[in-house]
Amino acid sequence: MFKKAAAIALILSLLLFPAACGNEAAPEDTAGSAPEVSSAAAPAGEAESGEPAEPEESAPQLSAEEKRLPELVAETNPANKYEELIAARDICTDRFNAAVASAERAGLSEDETISELTAQWQERFGNLHDYLAEFEEMSGEEKSALDEDEDFVSHADYYMSALSKIFNMTRALEKDPALWLSRYTTVPQSETELLETDGSWPEGIFFSERVPALEHIDALMMSETGGEYGFEGGLEYALIVFEAGEDEALAYVDQLAGAGFREEIRQEGQGLMMWFGRKNDSEGHISAALVYMEDAGGTAESPALMVQFYSYDAVGLLIDIGSIY
Repeated sequence: MFKKAAAIALILSLLLFPAACGNEAAPEDTAGSAPEVSSAAAPAGEAESGEPAEPEESAPQLSAEEKRLPELVAETNPANKYEELIAARDICTDRFNAAVASAERAGLSEDETISELTAQWQERFGNLHDYLAEFEEMSGEEKSALDEDEDFVSHADYYMSALSKIFNMTRALEKDPALWLSRYTTVPQSETELLETDGSWPEGIFFSERVPALEHIDALMMSETGGEYGFEGGLEYALIVFEAGEDEALAYVDQLAGAGFREEIRQEGQGLMMWFGRKNDSEGHISAALVYMEDAGGTAESPALMVQFYSYDAVGLLIDIGSIY
């Protein structure tokens, strides 16, 4: 689940340097206590082992149609949350082993960043194994009854969140270890430009008819950081609305879906909504990130609604490096 303060920090980081939030210290997790996990990570720093490898210009990108961990777990038809965790663990273990092998083939298994993450992931698997062992001798009926156990549900949700992050990161690591490492350890140095707006939809900027118009825009920002991640000419635009209602935010999410955006992540609660989506069409790719805050101050520093569009697969990148999952 998104914590509110962390979510606000994430969207602000998206507005200024969207992919610079991949490097996150692993939280302590034990079978006796399920710590809260923030889906917003701290800004990444360069690997201590040296400069990261330059990403290849033609590096393969994740398809917007690739299945994420919850979808793969659902395909196993689990009868309860216990079986969901078993399935997720098995899927992630296979992905982890493939990623480690890929890093070894690329000569990066001794890289400090990858080595530390590998150790963290192994520890997570060990903790989950020990936790699940407590319920192994239960009958199927008893395991299903755990779905009503608040403590078990809390632990299950935590572990599923942790496994989703491991799945995303190891999938990207397996595909291209050097590219993933470069993106994970890169800190963009782009400048953000405030653009003039009269509140109407800016003609010619937002990909013509590929993105639905948003009304009553109070501020508009633009930056160029895509090229730092192997996306030549990558642009980012942030639309800011000082005052807006939840109905307006939900309506715009529906418009994005109607325009062909695939929802990747959606979190709601405590007066906060965050939504991430991606779109592929004949003209290329667009990523979108939206945040709505019910108790915003209605100012430039605390707007009610922020929407960001990217002319490259920023959402896929953020998923890969582990910033959102």
